[in-house]
Amino acid sequence: MYIFVRQDIPIEHQIVQTNHATLTVASTRIVLGIPNIVLIGLPDIHALKRAAAKLSAHGIEHSEWHEPDFDLGFTAITTEPLDEDRKRPLANYKLWRFHSPVAQLAEQPANLKSRGMMNVRRVPGEPIQDPVAQSAEQRILIPCREGSNPSGVSISSA
Repeated sequence: MYIFVRQDIPIEHQIVQTNHATLTVASTRIVLGIPNIVLIGLPDIHALKRAAAKLSAHGIEHSEWHEPDFDLGFTAITTEPLDEDRKRPLANYKLWRFHSPVAQLAEQPANLKSRGMMNVRRVPGEPIQDPVAQSAEQRILIPCREGSNPSGVSISSA
């Protein structure tokens, strides 16, 4: 089974959306045994639509999940279990990576290419200079008692 998910939505939604799409496939067919699962990250809805078109063009059954609650729209796809021959058309996709703005070179939008976000080299011990990682870190809320500041970060109220 291949699972495709948009990586332009928060990580918590990526996790839930892949589960919705997978549950839809699992509830509509009998799956014998435990199939291999391949998770693919795509940069946005346009890349996800291209992936859906490719699956249809190759006769690969799949479920498309459209999130009804958070105005996220088309978020994830899960395919039927695939044997080796049926996986071949999907060989150009790369695995999902945490903090990766895009997971497939061919699917990178022009605006990411122009901002130099391709071929990023990370050296062990260096801080990550990844805009997706930075925005994710900014969303983290640390529960604490009123008046305490466990992070040591200077907090000012506006």
